[in-house]
Amino acid sequence: MTSVHTARLLGNLPLFRHLDDEQLTRFASRVQLLRLDKHRVLFERGQMARALHVVAMGSVKLSIPGLNGHEKVVEIFTAGQSFGEASMFLDSPYLVQATMLEDSLIVEIAKEDIDAALDADPML
Repeated sequence: MTSVHTARLLGNLPLFRHLDDEQLTRFASRVQLLRLDKHRVLFERGQMARALHVVAMGSVKLSIPGLNGHEKVVEIFTAGQSFGEASMFLDSPYLVQATMLEDSLIVEIAKEDIDAALDADPML
């Protein structure tokens, strides 16, 4: 995935919708692309939120693991959707676990990069 494709993906999200093409491209150059296999856990419940995630390809299940091996599925995210914003902005641990439902490509945007962008452009 090129930074142009990443910039387009970010531009479709409500958080980044007001950025111009130059800002989106600059932002997209700082993200990390994670290729994760089916069943791979991206983050565990209770882990501190340090990033925002966007599904570029594939799908992700957010769930609450149970003590007896069962889980409560909270939501499923597919291409073009973001998750983890609330915990990240609140500087709190994730309340759910994120697991890949299929081989997936995830765009990870570090909290520090989002904070720097907000400092530079409060309209973000």
